[in-house]
Amino acid sequence: MSDMQWIAIMIVSGIGLSICLYFMHKSKHGVPGLKAIDPDFQWPDMSMSYTPDKLFTTFDGIGKEGQKKLKRLWLIDFAFIICLLGAMAYITNKNVLIDVIRYVMYGAATARAVLDAAENMLLMAVSDAYPKTKRTRMAKISSIVTLGKWVMMGIWIAGLFVQLGIRSVQISGS
Repeated sequence: MSDMQWIAIMIVSGIGLSICLYFMHKSKHGVPGLKAIDPDFQWPDMSMSYTPDKLFTTFDGIGKEGQKKLKRLWLIDFAFIICLLGAMAYITNKNVLIDVIRYVMYGAATARAVLDAAENMLLMAVSDAYPKTKRTRMAKISSIVTLGKWVMMGIWIAGLFVQLGIRSVQISGS
């Protein structure tokens, strides 16, 4: 890919991330709107993991109207996932010089995006069925997927630090 294509990816990703983050964390369509319904609301996606009971308590706290808002929040999150993947790919491409580290980071970024999308779909399915049906097994699986998403993010960040360490050794050895 050319430098201009990478720059275009970063510009589009940066603008997309900014718009998504605004709607997710600053507008009534996101977390602030849910906190207006339930001041104790915590977005399950931001936890490392959660129990089905914690998830069902969250749904109870925000009620049916809040669950509709939460579903819209997850739909916004799909756009965020794509934009974050673009930004992570750009950062990896521009900063990681060692092929094996770069490919591990590309893999971790892609796996993080896939797991995040799967997490959203699982959580929406659990939410859609609740309170009529408690999809406890699906809630447990979504928690495991959430943990996997965060592990992949950690691997990607670790790759940046490994590359930084290698570069600092190279620079100090010059």
